[in-house]
Amino acid sequence: MSRSGQTVMLALSALPFVFGCGDDESAPPAPLGPPALEVVEFKTTADSWKPGDEPAELTLGCDPKRVVGVNVGPTTKNPGRLDNFALKPPGACGSEPQCGPLVFSLEAGSDSVRVRAFSIFAEAELGDLGLDRSYALRVELRDQQDRPVVVNGVSVSAEVPHLLLRSPEGCNLDGGSEAPEDGGLPDAAADSSEADAGSDGSIGEAASDTGAAESGADASSDDAAGG
Repeated sequence: MSRSGQTVMLALSALPFVFGCGDDESAPPAPLGPPALEVVEFKTTADSWKPGDEPAELTLGCDPKRVVGVNVGPTTKNPGRLDNFALKPPGACGSEPQCGPLVFSLEAGSDSVRVRAFSIFAEAELGDLGLDRSYALRVELRDQQDRPVVVNGVSVSAEVPHLLLRSPEGCNLDGGSEAPEDGGLPDAAADSSEADAGSDGSIGEAASDTGAAESGADASSDDAAGG
């Protein structure tokens, strides 16, 4: 065979190798790492508190619903979204293996409130719960069946066991000039959570389809802040 013929045969024999080394579009996505959860900040319309701040206290604002909000993380991979876990309502996860709601609860003695949220921000309405006392505040991940997410035998959660919630000062709720019109936090996500429940601890009818809350003295042990 001539030299030119040998060159053509060598070039053709190399083609499968060249094309075979391309990206495999059918390759499955890389598995997610284990989910984690941390408290970034608690907020009211008048104050904010981060873990490690001293004193461990948070003053409520003049909003009539007496809202306490929480921002959670980590969000290192995609700002605004929790790492390795999709926050979605039950039934909306599809085939996503690490997916479900965030549960935010506050408890002091027999008083408690619990909300579900589907973003890294959740807000709870304290309503008539007592103030000027210490509350345990807890956030927890739940799966699509509303079961606690567990990694290595431990619930994926974060808790601040003692945070003093102080009464607001200088409020004129009748005038309403100091409180947001909707009673919530000014920068709260519209679809973050709902606090619309009866005093018996059962889930009440939500004002929208974004979430629900539980509160009351006789809430079940599964709904308590201790998990």
